[in-house]
Amino acid sequence: MISLGVLISVLSTSSFAESKSGNVELTSTNFKQTIGSGATFVKFFAPWCPHCVSMGPDWDQLAGQVAEDGELKSKVKVGQVDCTEQPRLCGEQNVQGYPTIHLYENGKLHEKYMFNRDLDSMKSFLYGKFGSELSPNPLGIYELDSKTWDRFHMGRSSYVIVYFKTAGNQACSDFEPVYHELAVTFEMEESEDIVFTEVDCKVNEDLCKLESVDSMPAVSLYKRGDIEDLYVGDFSQVESLMNFVWETVDPSRVDADESNSDFDMLQLLNNLKQSTTDDDLDEDEEEDYADEADENNDEDDDDDYIDIMEDFESDTVRVLKELIEEETKEEVKAVLNAKLKEVESKSSEEILGPAYDILKEQLKNDDQNSNSDEKSKDNDHKSDTEKLSTSSEQDSDKEESISEKDEL
Repeated sequence: MISLGVLISVLSTSSFAESKSGNVELTSTNFKQTIGSGATFVKFFAPWCPHCVSMGPDWDQLAGQVAEDGELKSKVKVGQVDCTEQPRLCGEQNVQGYPTIHLYENGKLHEKYMFNRDLDSMKSFLYGKFGSELSPNPLGIYELDSKTWDRFHMGRSSYVIVYFKTAGNQACSDFEPVYHELAVTFEMEESEDIVFTEVDCKVNEDLCKLESVDSMPAVSLYKRGDIEDLYVGDFSQVESLMNFVWETVDPSRVDADESNSDFDMLQLLNNLKQSTTDDDLDEDEEEDYADEADENNDEDDDDDYIDIMEDFESDTVRVLKELIEEETKEEVKAVLNAKLKEVESKSSEEILGPAYDILKEQLKNDDQNSNSDEKSKDNDHKSDTEKLSTSSEQDSDKEESISEKDEL
């Protein structure tokens, strides 16, 4: 008969000795057996190591989530080795610092994990290695649901565009061909790694509520499962949607002529117009303004433009603050707050990107055209004055001639 002590000893060193989180405690006794088949993600640590202590909760969560995942748990195990208790084992595995994380496959070291040691990064690594890939539809769009949402996002580092829709919604039906054109355009013409997806909120109501989607169609941009931006523009314009994507992925690609961003170019152009027009000027003041415009040089134009840009920044901050105050959805508020911080920390040139130089040049051209028009008007006025003067002189001469004849 096996004694109780022997039984406990066997259980404690077996390959199935796990903590409640699913984290396998590895020793020199069960290490080779555990890593011998399939994949094993192993952390080598020391209890006194601050970094090891810091990542401990994330590691336990990772082990628990892998153990509960219907697909991953059959492909990979998660375990750890305490090197203060297993120094020889750690030496054999060439552990030179703590924490060290190795991925083993079928008894051999397959890869050293060299990325961030937070939960999302480690999950992304494992999902990328062992999670089965979803297949996109013929347009290259992935259909996501509550079961595949986390795995899909955690398994990739690229930007993900999500279109939230609902069957039977006319607005969604109208938007669908526009979204399909957007996805095909990026698939065929652009080199950036951008993934397009769809979620049917009619059958994934809980997921859509979790993502704060309360009206459809809705389009959001994600990275590693975190929302980066919300689309608030025209759902009938592919160009506007493309700018929405570029604003986050590559701001230099934003088309200023089509921009429908949070920093709407129409508002800027309106500011420029108001800054360069004053309907209350009388004729004398207009003439003075034209004379001064002739004397302005490029440096003065730059100063005027800087003043206008400062007004633009102030207006943008004010509008964003008003939107934040009116918004009821916390997730949307978070995105707007992030935009506000970006505006407050950057110059107009950084915010507008290539549009800054375009609009600056446009302003100068408008000033030149305005000055040219004023000169033309002034010349026309002088010409008319000269004509009137000449005509008056001619009339005077005629009168003098008639007078002389009468005297004779």
